[in-house]
Amino acid sequence: MPLISRGVPAYTNDSCGGGAPASSANDANYDTQWHACGTPSTSAPIFLAYDLSSVAVTSRGQVVVAWYNDPTTYHYSHSYLGQVGYDIPSAYTLEGNAAAGGALPSSGWVALASVSGNGYHSRQHLINMTGYNWLRMVVTASDGSSGNFGVYLNLDVHDASAGVGDDWIFFGDSITEGWAQHATLSSGGGTGTLAQVVNGSNASFFPVYEDGGIGGTLSSDGAGNINSWLSIFPGHYVGLSYGTNDAGFSVSPTTFYNNYSSMVQAVLAAGKIPVIPKIPWGCTSAIQANAPGLNQQLDALYAAYAGIVRGPDLWTYFQSNQGLVSSDCIHPTTSGYVGMRQQWANAMQTAVYGASPPPPPPALQISGVAASAVTQTTAQIGWQTNNAASSRVDYGTTTAYGGVASDATLVTAHALTLSALSAGTTYHYRVTSVDGSGQSAQGADGTFTTSAAGATNLLANPGFESGSTGWSLAATASIDTLAADAHAGSGSLKLVATGAWQNNSQIVPVTAGQSYTLSGWARSTTSNAFLTIVNYDSSWNVVGAHTDIVFPATGSWTFASVSYVPPAGTVNAYVTAMSSVAGTFFFDDLSLAR
Repeated sequence: MPLISRGVPAYTNDSCGGGAPASSANDANYDTQWHACGTPSTSAPIFLAYDLSSVAVTSRGQVVVAWYNDPTTYHYSHSYLGQVGYDIPSAYTLEGNAAAGGALPSSGWVALASVSGNGYHSRQHLINMTGYNWLRMVVTASDGSSGNFGVYLNLDVHDASAGVGDDWIFFGDSITEGWAQHATLSSGGGTGTLAQVVNGSNASFFPVYEDGGIGGTLSSDGAGNINSWLSIFPGHYVGLSYGTNDAGFSVSPTTFYNNYSSMVQAVLAAGKIPVIPKIPWGCTSAIQANAPGLNQQLDALYAAYAGIVRGPDLWTYFQSNQGLVSSDCIHPTTSGYVGMRQQWANAMQTAVYGASPPPPPPALQISGVAASAVTQTTAQIGWQTNNAASSRVDYGTTTAYGGVASDATLVTAHALTLSALSAGTTYHYRVTSVDGSGQSAQGADGTFTTSAAGATNLLANPGFESGSTGWSLAATASIDTLAADAHAGSGSLKLVATGAWQNNSQIVPVTAGQSYTLSGWARSTTSNAFLTIVNYDSSWNVVGAHTDIVFPATGSWTFASVSYVPPAGTVNAYVTAMSSVAGTFFFDDLSLAR
């Protein structure tokens, strides 16, 4: 992908007293990085700004902004195995500015992407810079260790007007960390990073890439984390390079294959392409005994999944060049990493750059547009796209709209929350998505009406933040207090159903003939989670038909609502969360509102 930020004027408010200037972030030497020595905070932010006004307007519309802290921090996720980090931006905003080039603007900056809680040593963002001449990264918090809470990075901007077809990430173990790091490895004869090596042999290409290696990891680590890693990666090719540690721990070939199959399926489901090399040759007894069998499983994987691009045969390469393996019989020498980098560049040239261009992606399509979770002041707008794409909702009280909510992250399942709405008001909205190839699609105008002022949730403890107070739980149910499991807050109802209709209920007095709204959130990988109302009269006889919400098996939190009017004679509503089948189900933020 064309690199458009090389050598443009760069500015910062912290260069360690001039020792690590902003220009170190976008020069051609990845062995030097811009370094801010201060500790960033919301009250004392640290910024790096580029003047891109000299770049052709057509080349700075859709762009990929990529920053790299590696190899200052060696592991892609240093906390995964309890290691320390060094000067990583953990909270930051990417901003654009339309001011003319030449002098750093003091105002007029517009947020284009924001991140908090980051612990990765590199990140990418696909953003639209149309109309902006300047890019600024504003860091307000850092992740590091004692004496290392500044900011240390290189930052590149790539033209993505033709899509993200040359954008890569390489997941793997310490061997991946070694060859894919953003350093020249000059002590081993290296002349540049992977992107520079590729560009040196084929000037038409300068790939964006991240080193996703984490030392000590196995294929099971990759399988267990691939979905969360993919969720923040906007690019196209995903290298999967595990097996040396699997061989060392005598992981069975079947388990190894299943782990890889899970990763491949996740990559393909995300609309990306898996790239898989052979496990490198090593001279330990465990590698000699186990790795050939694991490499046979990779052959079976190639045969099973036509969508896999084959990476380099690292077993043959190092078996033929055993002097490039270090004395530990596992890791390459520095020269071995340089050779391994060249093997990857050669494989990319053969399998990707030298191959016929991939077919264009299908036309971007939007479906399933709906408003949900509508309250007096908020509403959630959700939809799906067939390609991973950005999210935007224009909204307002007329079709002129005026309000905008957006997220540049490329996803296929979209959800944006509109806030600061007026109660009892009808709003118009329209969704728009743009995929990584620049294709745009727009939905039709839709409407929703916020709840009238004074609407009251009649359920006690609807979010389970007070334990089971107000609820009668089945023996198979409990209150889960892990915030990560909850839709909001820290409490949720967890039902581990051993059969159908294991009720978790609350009785609420209601008035026959009056309008109510039953709503809630549920999460399960098993279908047929129910939120139900059964009507009772004053003698506890069932009155009329019950009202049901049936949630789909999406594996993620899903909102649903239904109108409810108690039939004549009803005095009590029996509200119950349950399922019609066995399985594990979560419920949260339930509501019976009047």
